[in-house]
Amino acid sequence: MSEAIIREVAAAWGRADLPTLMKFIADDCVYSASVGSEPGETFVGREAVRAGFAKLLAHDSDGVADMHFSSSECYGIDSFD
Repeated sequence: MSEAIIREVAAAWGRADLPTLMKFIADDCVYSASVGSEPGETFVGREAVRAGFAKLLAHDSDGVADMHFSSSECYGIDSFD
């Protein structure tokens, strides 16, 4: 995974850009959210992950969470393959 991809994903989170985020999600993705029922919700599969991302982004839009994603510093990233 390149630094450019990490920066694109971080920027998409910052814009609440769900379509761009979903470009990077595999059909068999598992997303463990840090919000939701304790200790957080887990979403399995592409469509469930889309719903989980939308839920997280909606949670932020209500002014409760102040999400900020930054990729200004990327350390030791050669490959995640």
